[in-house]
Amino acid sequence: MTQYPHDDPTQPGHGQPPSYGEQPPNYGQRPPSPPAGGPPGGGPPPTSQFGQPGIPLSGGVQEERQWALFAHLGGVLAIFPVVHLLPALVILMIYQSRSDFIKDQAREALNFQIVVLIAYFAARILNVLPFFPNLVVLVWLFSLVFAVIAAVAASRGERYRYPLTYRFLS
Repeated sequence: MTQYPHDDPTQPGHGQPPSYGEQPPNYGQRPPSPPAGGPPGGGPPPTSQFGQPGIPLSGGVQEERQWALFAHLGGVLAIFPVVHLLPALVILMIYQSRSDFIKDQAREALNFQIVVLIAYFAARILNVLPFFPNLVVLVWLFSLVFAVIAAVAASRGERYRYPLTYRFLS
């Protein structure tokens, strides 16, 4: 008869009940859940940026990422000319002295939205021609796609650079 390592009677815990206060091994099972109150010090268990248990982000880092994300998401409003400049402009004016990351990302978003505004007015002029009936919609889609990509990058803490953007503000 062949003996496998898990059949070895010399291994601890084989065929014997656990001692008092000792937990039996839980092979192939999930570890026991922590107490309902969270960690021993109280409060909720630490979570990562995706809500999974892990190392918590400090409030300052998370807040910087959040404001950079909001600055980029102003591009979603590009269907309304000039309005899409406001989120990045307001965030830049309020938070530029608090964080280099927010200042950099709000400035980048503002530069991109200025380019989108110029493209919007060019599209309005070209919409008169029969060859280009929906250029304004294409400009909005361009702004929407890159604003979402930049917002996702900012939420991860990455400094995003838009393509096809002239840096008016440096």
